[in-house]
Amino acid sequence: ALERDVPRDQRPRYLRAGCRVVDVRLHGDRVWLTYFDRQGEVRFLLARYVVMANSKHVAKYMIHDLERLDWDKFNAMHQLHTGAYVVANVLLDRRVQRDFYDAFLIEDETFPMTPGDFELNSRVVDMVSGHYAARPRSRGVLTLYWPLPWPSARFTLLINQPWQTYAQRLAPQLHHMLGIVDVPLSAVRQVRMTRWGHAMPLSQIGMIANGVCDHLRRPFQDRVFFVNQDNWLLPAVENSLLDARTVAEEIANRLG
Repeated sequence: ALERDVPRDQRPRYLRAGCRVVDVRLHGDRVWLTYFDRQGEVRFLLARYVVMANSKHVAKYMIHDLERLDWDKFNAMHQLHTGAYVVANVLLDRRVQRDFYDAFLIEDETFPMTPGDFELNSRVVDMVSGHYAARPRSRGVLTLYWPLPWPSARFTLLINQPWQTYAQRLAPQLHHMLGIVDVPLSAVRQVRMTRWGHAMPLSQIGMIANGVCDHLRRPFQDRVFFVNQDNWLLPAVENSLLDARTVAEEIANRLG
């Protein structure tokens, strides 16, 4: 849509891809953003409104002086816990003949049942047919979900050669999964692994009733808005889309 609807000479004004925001703070009646551009240079931006779409586990450290200016929101963010995931997309040069959408790979009685068990023997647990809707004739995609549900799991995605470690552990699992769907190893064109440190918000009893979600969702100082699945502590894209639409309409009305 951006390629089609936004003139080339205007695209940088609307979308600044490859930039990493590191600080969000109030500045008079505006919001001051500090970010690194694609070349690693520090840049600044003054905005009337900001929408933060990242995990609140990270956002709470990006908003300057949040703990003092809005203790209730900071405390709600501090109560939020998330689970890490590795996601792998396996691109195939062959159509997958087996008709399925999601295969839960429970395997046998060795399946880990506690966070401690997963730490000792984590594995891919879901194999999803990534081509299920399109049904291409000559290609296929398998999307593999690998949960990391123990407390320190996200650090395994950052230290001790994580890419090599997870790739080596994925290889024998992938060979087994290809056998399940009757696809030879030679049909694998590419494997794309992505690490998500805060992929799944973990809900707890009473967090909607006691107002935690209200504090997570409401804007900070009426200028910084939040859109993420952790607004409701539910890992579903539908929540994000609903909040995105609500926030977009509210900001549009304020801008007139």
